[in-house]
Amino acid sequence: MRLAEVFVDTSALYALFAKRDRNHARARDSLLELRNERASLLTSTTVLTESYVLVHARTGREGLLRFRRAIARSQWLRAVDVSSAWETEAWDLLEAQIDKDYSFVDATSFVLMSALEVRRAFSFDIHFAQAGFDVMPESPANVRDQRSGRGKP
Repeated sequence: MRLAEVFVDTSALYALFAKRDRNHARARDSLLELRNERASLLTSTTVLTESYVLVHARTGREGLLRFRRAIARSQWLRAVDVSSAWETEAWDLLEAQIDKDYSFVDATSFVLMSALEVRRAFSFDIHFAQAGFDVMPESPANVRDQRSGRGKP
């Protein structure tokens, strides 16, 4: 039996790392739940790059290096390289869905998740729900905004 795979987004990675982030406690609870489920966690190289930029901007070089060491030591997270074909698909997705305001990194995540048949994302970014993926932790805002089609609250 294949373990359930869950895609981990920048918003979840940052919330886990930054104790002062408003989603830190929910992120830690969700990670514990995923560990109890024995879920297989994966992310992409583009999400890691975006996460490194975010951590560096908010915490400086020392925070960036501490975050990178934590990711490198992680035994629960697998990083998947985003191929040039997936990048092309992501650009095509962005151009086709002009009514959406998600980023290139989000689009690469959606393409990767679809290609690898991953249906669930660990994220605080509403765009994953808008793209039709199951999101954890579930929040009333995600459900409300998915129905209304609005972007980030």
